[in-house]
This record gives sequence, structure tokens and C-alpha cells, in this order.
Amino acid sequence: MNSMKNQWLKLSKREQAMTLIGAIVGLFLIVYLAAWKPLENTHAKLTNQINEQQRDLTWLQQKRIEVSQLLPLQVAQKKNDTALFTLIEQSLQDNELYLITSQITANNDDNISIQFASIHFDVFIQWINEIEKQYTITVTQASVERIVENPGQIQVNVNLARA
Repeated sequence: MNSMKNQWLKLSKREQAMTLIGAIVGLFLIVYLAAWKPLENTHAKLTNQINEQQRDLTWLQQKRIEVSQLLPLQVAQKKNDTALFTLIEQSLQDNELYLITSQITANNDDNISIQFASIHFDVFIQWINEIEKQYTITVTQASVERIVENPGQIQVNVNLARA
């Protein structure tokens, strides 16, 4: 340690200043290369990954919209392959309306008549909306009469067909 101190003291003030400046620059260079540059490179890589993932997310969101637009068409197409009578009968059973149905008549493959002796108006409308949305079935003709003795209850004769 003394030899280093002696060598330091042998140097002129100008050489000491240059050595000190060189040591400081060297220290900054070491810190930059050992710590700062790797952090900067990692930051740049992560930023690129984020940008790529954001592009992927945007692409996936666009594809999700396309798929959601195609899905109802595929579901409706599959349901159209099933006989109308079967679809209506299943829907009536699912909604627990089969027991209150007076008569179901298949006029042909794509037209059915249903009679309800007594059904609540809101239940009937809800069921009609459901079969229209799920099976693309529409009401072609309907005869509705209110039942005076039971408020909210109606007697319905309805013809249904594929849209």
C-alpha cells in the first residue's frame, strides 16, 4: 500500500488529476456497462413485448367480434335442421308450458298451430320472444282473447313458422 502511495506522490499534479479523471471515467464506464446498459436493454425488450402483446390483443378482439357475429348464424343453422314440431315441443317442455297447452297441430313441416286454453300474458310473450331469438321462428297468425275471470290470463291460438 505504501508503494502505491509513494508512486502517487511521485506523480505531478497534472498526472494525478488525469489519473483521477481517468479513474472516475472508468468507474462510470464500469457502472454503465455492468448495470445501466443491461437495464436499458431489458427495458427495451419488455417495451417491445408489450407492444407485440397489445397488437395481438387488438387482433384477438377483432376476431372475437367476427366469431360472435358468425356464431348465432351457425347455431340458427343447426337448429333449423331440427323439425319445427320437435323444437316447439322441446321449448314448451323446457319452459314448463307443455302441461297448459291444449292442442299442438303440425300443419306441415314448417307450420305449427298451438292452442293455450289459459296462459299468463307475460309468460306467453316471453316464450314467443325466446323461440324467435333461439330458433328463428315467427308468429304468422295469432288469436288472443283475455279471460275476464282471471286478470292477466289469456286464451291463445297461434300459428308458428320458420323465419
